[in-house]
Amino acid sequence: MPALIHLSLFLFFVGLLVYTFNVNHPVLIAVACWVGPTIGAYLFITFMPLFRHDSPFYTPLSPSAWLLVSGILTLLFQVLCWLECFSDTTWEHFDERRKRYREWFVRGLSKSAEEFARKVSSVIDGRALMWTLDSSDEDRGLERFFASIPGFCNSNVIDNPVGSCIRPNMERVTEALIGFVHRTLTSNLVSQKIKMRRLAICREAMSAGSLRTNPQIFRRIIEWKGLLNSVEFGLVLKHADQRDPVTAYHSQSILSIILPRVQERDECWFRLACDHLGVSRRVLSNYLDHGDSMSLANSIRFLRRFLSEELPGFSLSIYLDPDTQECPKRLHRSTSRNEFSPDSILFLHLLRPP
Repeated sequence: MPALIHLSLFLFFVGLLVYTFNVNHPVLIAVACWVGPTIGAYLFITFMPLFRHDSPFYTPLSPSAWLLVSGILTLLFQVLCWLECFSDTTWEHFDERRKRYREWFVRGLSKSAEEFARKVSSVIDGRALMWTLDSSDEDRGLERFFASIPGFCNSNVIDNPVGSCIRPNMERVTEALIGFVHRTLTSNLVSQKIKMRRLAICREAMSAGSLRTNPQIFRRIIEWKGLLNSVEFGLVLKHADQRDPVTAYHSQSILSIILPRVQERDECWFRLACDHLGVSRRVLSNYLDHGDSMSLANSIRFLRRFLSEELPGFSLSIYLDPDTQECPKRLHRSTSRNEFSPDSILFLHLLRPP
């Protein structure tokens, strides 16, 4: 239908030129100066995909023009192959062209463009992905962007989309997603329904893209204090790439801060806490019913899991100032002394009960 509409408009302009030719020549010149370049530009865009398969511009008549030109070229080189007056090298050249144009005719415009897109360098795909992210300057655009990440990562058109496109831009994508989550959770203008939808989108994008954190993103999360009181953000963070040691360290640290701070311990909180501590719901409920501290449980788990891996051989000696209750400053080894990393000090300081 669009092709017929464009064709009828084209015939209308041709009829207008014929009519003004017999009526008024100055009017004919004025109309021709306007209609001529317009038709020329339209024909140029129509036939552009024939010369550049990656052209983003085409018209409704482009598929028909593609079939027409590729069909004519296939017949032309088929006739040339039948002739016996050419050398073997020339005949092979004609036969190769015949096969190529026949393949164009069979596939059509869309399939040929898709096949060409698969051969394009992944660097271009990564640039296009980042351009789309940078162009999404509003939360609605970011919502559509992150909603498309799972489909992008599972696409067969791009070879290894996570490794070639997302991994080189991991910090920018992860920081944009966490910032989007922060604005969603702290905004009073977003309804609860939209918040739940956006959080579900972010969880899927975090998981599909195997997004990771780094020390810069960790400090940014600490600065956005609204995230440290949200179980929903903890559920999003659980979908980060836990195979990466740095990401696992940051995720577990932030969850250890979130869980003691949340006062409303609903089903989501218990599911997140049980998964984080590695205990059953019954064990955790009994622990809390006896008045035991969630902060203490998180501290024990953190010290056992991370410090034993990162600082083996240390004997734990934590010093707290009795007046200021400052955070732990150092650990001692039997033969030497080592300092906490800045992230560890910051984490242990935030781990204290609110």
